[in-house]
Amino acid sequence: MEEVKVNVMMFGGKRCGKTSVIAAMKDCFGEVFKQDLSIFSSDATSPILEDKLNEIKDSFNLVDKGRTFSEDTADYSGTSEINEYNISIQLKKLQKGKSLINLNFIDYPGEWIKNNRGDVSEIMKKSRIIMITIDTPFLMEHTRDNKNDSVGRYNNKRNSCDAIADMLQNSFSDVNDQTFPIMIMFVPLKCEKYYNAGKMNLVNEKIHAAYKKVFDFVSDKYRKIFEVAITPILSFGPKGIEFSRFETDENGEIKENAAGIPANPIYIFKAPKKEDNKYSPLYCEQPILYSLAYLLSVAEKAKKEEPWLVCFFTEFFGGAASLYDFMEQKKKIIRNLKTEGDGFEIFQDPLGFKE
Repeated sequence: MEEVKVNVMMFGGKRCGKTSVIAAMKDCFGEVFKQDLSIFSSDATSPILEDKLNEIKDSFNLVDKGRTFSEDTADYSGTSEINEYNISIQLKKLQKGKSLINLNFIDYPGEWIKNNRGDVSEIMKKSRIIMITIDTPFLMEHTRDNKNDSVGRYNNKRNSCDAIADMLQNSFSDVNDQTFPIMIMFVPLKCEKYYNAGKMNLVNEKIHAAYKKVFDFVSDKYRKIFEVAITPILSFGPKGIEFSRFETDENGEIKENAAGIPANPIYIFKAPKKEDNKYSPLYCEQPILYSLAYLLSVAEKAKKEEPWLVCFFTEFFGGAASLYDFMEQKKKIIRNLKTEGDGFEIFQDPLGFKE
């Protein structure tokens, strides 16, 4: 069996929903490409993702218990272990086991960004795709003013924007024009409220403001190195559940947990009838599509480019013959990329996704 394995490092705050994102991505991708590609997870990963997907779907049953429910972040403890979630993609027309693209999502413990930066940096340097997940209500709510470049007062504590920017700069400070291409994806989550209100472009603007140091870094001297995109997802879908507010005490003050962030974000069922509150995820397949577009574009580039890229390509992916088996799917994958509207953006495009 020929297998291409690529590490996808996931950045994001503790308990912001990274595992749920992977479950939703796998589920939605399987629906979009079910005619041509199979997607499945490893024996260790499958039960975790199944539980998370059921958790998302079960949220819709809470409508019987009231019009709102809370996401309890009061217990802010996180795991001390690195978690890896393994997803494989296979061409249906090939015999089983013939050729695989293996995406290995690495979720590091949140506190490591403060206390174990050396370890995080080593993981990052071995990852070809960096996925920065964003808890969107914390980005958007309780800004200092109504300006588009103002972000929520809890945003940096929840989403660790400054720490992530420092990690990226320190880990990739020695990149140059001979560095193997790297993909950075910003993936805002829990966007239903802002999608329904027609404010996804504002979400995009606030991401640029919150992660300004990252955008400045990648666009300074490294336009040929970093493929950069913003790919929002709606894991609940726009029909029924969206963020409402942070819970307050009897004095009207936001209840905070030990880390100084809101302890109980409140979500609301918008539709008046239970049957109208539907699980209808939107755009969740996009991060996997972008990952595949990255891999196939790099493979195509390695075939045409200078020997240095071929050598690096072989170092990261071996012979990678299986990647070329997928090449006929590249046009369809690129065609299905959402590149603009609803907050989507390809900020930097050295691999030519938009060509």
